[in-house]
Amino acid sequence: MPEEKIERVSSRQELQALASLASAPPDRLLVVIVRELGPVIKFLSSPAMLEGGTEVVLELTAVNLQTAASPASFRIHWQNGGPLVIKGVKTLPDDMSAALGAAMSPGLRTE
Repeated sequence: MPEEKIERVSSRQELQALASLASAPPDRLLVVIVRELGPVIKFLSSPAMLEGGTEVVLELTAVNLQTAASPASFRIHWQNGGPLVIKGVKTLPDDMSAALGAAMSPGLRTE
């Protein structure tokens, strides 16, 4: 696997400029913004009734680098858990992968 470099960018223009520096500049760019990632616990009407799990909220935008057009842009809210489930942060990498997989699935329902 080639060496990867992670940089924080603050604008789409900055991201497009960074992509153009690649040895083989891409035609398209997928921008993924993580709006929410973490375990959640909801206490219902009784202390014996709780619901928990992991929630991931992503905003995804495809950008055509030749025209700067955005042919696709959507938001996904992914959840894993349910009644009497308590999860910590240990599963977050797997949950993030599952949320990204769901976001790339055909027939996706988005917010």
